[in-house]
Amino acid sequence: MKIILLASVLILTACSSAIEPPTEQVLQPRLNKVEHDNNIKRAASGEVITVANIQKDLVQLAHYIDTIHPEPSYTMDMQQVKLAISELSNNVTQPMTQFESWKYLSQLNPLFNDAHMQIKYPDSSEMRKQHLANGGLLFPAEVMIDSAKRLFVTEVKKAEKRLQVGDEIIAINGVSTVTIVNEMLDRIYGDSPKHRIGMASQAFSSMYWMLFGDTVTYELAVISNQVDRKVILKGRSELDFELNPPLSDIVQRKILDNGIGYIKIDQFYYSPEQESGFFDFINETWKVFHHANVNDVIIDVRNNPGGTDHYWMQGIAPFVANKAFSLISGFKVRMTERNLRLGPVKGEAGTVVVGPLEYLIQVDNDNPYHIPGKAYLLMGAMSYSSTNLFLTSMQDAKEAVVVADKNKNSARSCTTGRIETMTLAASKLEVILPTAIFIRPAGASLCQQPIKPDMHIAEDPMNSLNAISSLAAAIVLSRD
Repeated sequence: MKIILLASVLILTACSSAIEPPTEQVLQPRLNKVEHDNNIKRAASGEVITVANIQKDLVQLAHYIDTIHPEPSYTMDMQQVKLAISELSNNVTQPMTQFESWKYLSQLNPLFNDAHMQIKYPDSSEMRKQHLANGGLLFPAEVMIDSAKRLFVTEVKKAEKRLQVGDEIIAINGVSTVTIVNEMLDRIYGDSPKHRIGMASQAFSSMYWMLFGDTVTYELAVISNQVDRKVILKGRSELDFELNPPLSDIVQRKILDNGIGYIKIDQFYYSPEQESGFFDFINETWKVFHHANVNDVIIDVRNNPGGTDHYWMQGIAPFVANKAFSLISGFKVRMTERNLRLGPVKGEAGTVVVGPLEYLIQVDNDNPYHIPGKAYLLMGAMSYSSTNLFLTSMQDAKEAVVVADKNKNSARSCTTGRIETMTLAASKLEVILPTAIFIRPAGASLCQQPIKPDMHIAEDPMNSLNAISSLAAAIVLSRD
């Protein structure tokens, strides 16, 4: 029973060639202030914090890293991080508001090299929701940042004719997108530079509001079909941004030609109200596939940042795997007060417990809805955390084929997890840290590498359906 609890409770995650080393130089502390404009709706400034108290917060941050993280050097260059903390402390010259202190201290986020660790503005999600509920607007386009830090439109509303998918945005409200993207990448968290670019792309509208405010209308300088033009768009409202998206937006199924089923799952975390709906949907999906004579299935987790493991352990694995398989081969856990309370691992407070995990995910071979063919797991740049555990456990057991664009791998294949949130005493900024590291079944030698796909499929970032069609065609060709 303890081992089952370890699988279902211990592996709680946030939303996790060798991992690329940081490309950033040693941090050059700066405030990066945006010019003041009373007409721009900004995030709350918060109370003013003295120089001495900001410096005390940095001492407290260093203490959290040393005493809560199970092994800081697993993800970060500790010499670089400590030097950056020292420079930030030495270069504080004037009091800051809470918001200014976040902009200042969050420059450490890229150095942590972990999407489970960040310095976060408190209640930022609730603050964004409140902004929208009060009639505020957010940047109106879905975008992608490429490896050269260029900004491209990836999705537009049907009613919007002034932008096209593939347009390059070179400036917003007269500010170069190079400047805007660098401001974001200076503060975004993630496992690697490539992963952080993906994270910033996904969070672009929210980050733009945090850093530059809501200007109601947005003047875009665009290159469209090699032609420069100006586009003025109104920001998107709460009606356009689903604050609590329906389950039908998160999980979807289709029956493709040639006996191929398709399931898209964009997260492994659900509200209590949605959890039963998820399992009802997924259980019904396998029945539908069975009656439609589906042989092979594509499980699309390209946009799935993770959650908790029981969703895929109970809802997917028993229907696609042919034998019991390992979840992880080992773990390293800091025995914080919370971990001591939650269990099941036991140890002395403050110590780090290291151990193997002898637990197998069980499969019912008599399940009438088990697919007769193969499962193809389609991963992407945003696949992370529990999703990585899903991918690596099934790949290492050879119970599924992992598929991806060869350029999309970005996060390390052994994830951190079981995050805790601490508060800096003066600024009240939140420090989110992992308290555990999980080793994939194949062992620690692969941990610092991204997941290596078993099959490569070229992905068009402007048309996500192309990869599905290409994979379906490859599946048919691979059949005996």
